[in-house]
Amino acid sequence: MARKISLALYQLSINRKGNRDDRIVLSDFMNGFDIIDIANELFNTLRYNSVNEDVAQNRDEEKFFRIMKRDGRDLLFTDGRYISGIIETGDCGTEENMVNVLTGEATHTKSVNEALLIPFYFLFMFLKILKLLFCF
Repeated sequence: MARKISLALYQLSINRKGNRDDRIVLSDFMNGFDIIDIANELFNTLRYNSVNEDVAQNRDEEKFFRIMKRDGRDLLFTDGRYISGIIETGDCGTEENMVNVLTGEATHTKSVNEALLIPFYFLFMFLKILKLLFCF
């Protein structure tokens, strides 16, 4: 797979129903909920363990994703109002031949239960008083 590096910036806002111009402060919405708590809960569900595989694997879409591990530790970090980490994602559900590109020799057959994982770095900035969330 060719190396590809890209950067995408997203912003998220929540508007009051029926008024697109009235944005809600993300650290205090829905009776005191803070969006950083919801995001932390979401990312914690992406922590992979073999007992709870269905959290990370979407069998209908034939996709697999998880928080990347290195040396047995999840690469998910919280620092104040920042959350960063690396998510790995890949396709599964098909058998594919793997070959050595220098020799053309078949080296392995990827099974339907295997996925080639590609890492994606992410950073969420949850600024306390703003009505926007920035994601890289």
